Amino acid sequence: MLGVTALVFHFANGLWTAAITWGLTLSAKSQRRWGVVCAVVGAGLMFASWSSLLATLTIDYDDAHMIEQQMFLEKYGPAEYDAYIERKGIEPARLEGPDDPAGSVGQ
Repeated sequence: MLGVTALVFHFANGLWTAAITWGLTLSAKSQRRWGVVCAVVGAGLMFASWSSLLATLTIDYDDAHMIEQQMFLEKYGPAEYDAYIERKGIEPARLEGPDDPAGSVGQ
């Protein structure tokens, strides 16, 4: 998280500094306004990056895999799913219980 924070700060600060260097914000008032814009952009990027990092670190792999399998089955059907896992050499994980849209596919 420290690296992501440093990266976002460096980006937002670089935008602010570039505007001054290129002569886009000459007055103190325009620099303050641009500073607010850069802070808002930085805060938005910080929120998005922290959210994605935390989501990546806390994902339940098995639940995500089952959701992905269910979506694949709904879109392409059980026959295409079986062909896909056979082509990829993947050990098939099956849904269990009433949520199994494929029924007894592969059994």
